[in-house]
Amino acid sequence: TRNSLLNSLSNFKKIWLSHQVTEEFFRNRTKVIVSSKSIFDEATETVKKINTEFENAVAQLKGNRIIPSTVAEDLIGKISPIINDAKKKYC
Repeated sequence: TRNSLLNSLSNFKKIWLSHQVTEEFFRNRTKVIVSSKSIFDEATETVKKINTEFENAVAQLKGNRIIPSTVAEDLIGKISPIINDAKKKYC
């Protein structure tokens, strides 16, 4: 959003910001940063929780005699790389 706004503003020859606007921007800046970090931390915890729940579900599938083992292996082959990639990038 910031980059888009700055790109739009760069099309103007002169930019004038009131004192009130800049004051509010700097006053709220840290709140926005802290809020973003907290949302990111929540998402990280959610990825870890999804991984744990996935591993538990696969363990139950493997322990079931009626369901073929290929089902669990197929899930591991398709879902594990996605979860592992998310963990490497963001956790």
